[in-house]
Amino acid sequence: MSDVVENMAPAEEKTVVNMPLPQVATITPEPAAMVEVPSYATMPLPAILHSMGELNAITPEDEAELLNLSPSAQIEFILEKKLAGEVTVLKAIALQLELPIISSIEIKDIPDELVAGLPINFCKKHKLLPLSKQNGAIEVAISDPYALGAIDELSDHFGLPCALKLARSETIINAINGVYDRRSAQAEATMEAIQNDDDLNSFAHELEETKDLLDSEDEAPIIRLVNSLISQAIKEHASDIHVEPMERDLIIRFRIDGILHEKIRPPKKIQSSMISRIKIMAGLNIAEKRLPQDGRIRIKMAGKDIDIRTATVPTSHGERITMRLLDRSSILLDLTDLGFSPENYKKMDHLIHSPHGII
Repeated sequence: MSDVVENMAPAEEKTVVNMPLPQVATITPEPAAMVEVPSYATMPLPAILHSMGELNAITPEDEAELLNLSPSAQIEFILEKKLAGEVTVLKAIALQLELPIISSIEIKDIPDELVAGLPINFCKKHKLLPLSKQNGAIEVAISDPYALGAIDELSDHFGLPCALKLARSETIINAINGVYDRRSAQAEATMEAIQNDDDLNSFAHELEETKDLLDSEDEAPIIRLVNSLISQAIKEHASDIHVEPMERDLIIRFRIDGILHEKIRPPKKIQSSMISRIKIMAGLNIAEKRLPQDGRIRIKMAGKDIDIRTATVPTSHGERITMRLLDRSSILLDLTDLGFSPENYKKMDHLIHSPHGII
């Protein structure tokens, strides 16, 4: 047994050698190159359009003239010269002013009270239309957000700030026509109510003067009809309203641009009440029906003073009335209100300052 033990060689010890690990090169990533986003708020409109790849066809002369114009005049110049489309211009304005663009306007969603105090010519002139009241502001669709005077006037009218939304001129004009046509249908609805009323003569003796034609929703049908006719005539820029009695009916005509246009034919039975209403408004003697009379009506329409010269002439079928409308606030127009293009305005301004000659 001891021999076996002696013959057993001791086990060799294994030595573990720590080999150094290979060196791994560490690569530090370079910082990503910063892409400069242009600050559109500080860029003029032509520069933004250039950055969008537009205005490529502009001549050096036109570009020099364009850069000297106001932002509103720049829009008109670009569209008149067809250097870019209106949608493209609106996109550039949206980048500069950070305003949303809307492609359509839902007429049915615009409350009547928003446009009740706004003349249609104001909206069309500045191509704007209030849409709604949201979050203490008036949402307004507009094609030229640089028209600060009109925006301030609208804000003062509502007593609220304006939240602007960009829209094409055609879209806004169509919406304006739709909203105001909806309001002008009031006269037609009044006519239907009148035709179902058999005791209309009593209304002529119960009339009171209204302060503003737009605040007359709850008046008698005859009053609403007369006020609606005057309101619609002002909206359509009519110079005269003719009330012409015939043998079997009554004809109401507007004179627009020198041409008489027939508007409605009320039933003959309201002739006396309607003429009496107009004569009371003009301060005429309603009992005198055999002699001509002249009078004057002074009313307010959307805060604007309107003079209406009224004349009556007796005829074989009743008194004929002619009313001439005069907006006292628009008697004198500034040269900028006449619709000149920037180029023609510049020429006209130069001519009127000439020391001699006739334009």
